[in-house]
Amino acid sequence: LFQACDPKGKGKVKVSDLVKYLTTIVDKQLQEGSAVASLIAIMDPKNINAEIGSTAFHRGLHQWIEQMKS
Repeated sequence: LFQACDPKGKGKVKVSDLVKYLTTIVDKQLQEGSAVASLIAIMDPKNINAEIGSTAFHRGLHQWIEQMKS
């Protein structure tokens, strides 16, 4: 997923690009409501459309998945 948003291999991707791509591949129910907003809050808590690396992305995605399970 991260690599799909980083085709040039720069090692950093804007959170908005990651979320945009993710919403094209996840279930429609996750796109609605607060699920996407919570992912953005985890990956970009200052809401500045930050660029993150793959480690931060994977850490945030794991945290989001755990949050969605509960």
